Amino acid sequence: MKAARFHRIRNKVLAKGDTLFAEPVELKFLKNGMPDAQRENIEIEAPLRTGGGQNTSVDGGDGQTWETRIVAGKAQLRVDRNKYPELKLTKGDKVRAIARDGQPWFEVLHVDDRSHERILVELGEA
Repeated sequence: MKAARFHRIRNKVLAKGDTLFAEPVELKFLKNGMPDAQRENIEIEAPLRTGGGQNTSVDGGDGQTWETRIVAGKAQLRVDRNKYPELKLTKGDKVRAIARDGQPWFEVLHVDDRSHERILVELGEA
């Protein structure tokens, strides 16, 4: 596969950003809620962004007819796919922020691996 002209520059920019913003995280691979024997748990470094809870309606939209709203603690792990090309995260896997106070755990809710630069991992509170 031939690389696009901008890949070399993109890889340098990502690496510099990760030098500044990445943090160590532990990845715990699960299958049906149990340790996955096919994938060994690992530690990687990647930017982990957490936000305050997002206030959303139960139906997931912004419909005004719903009276019930919930606060969902969301986070996103942004993995440099060039640095970890073999990484395969799936829904239900766990991520632990090992450099943060309390070493909080997150659950993988969705993985978007179609970006040419990052594997985007949507996380929820575990």
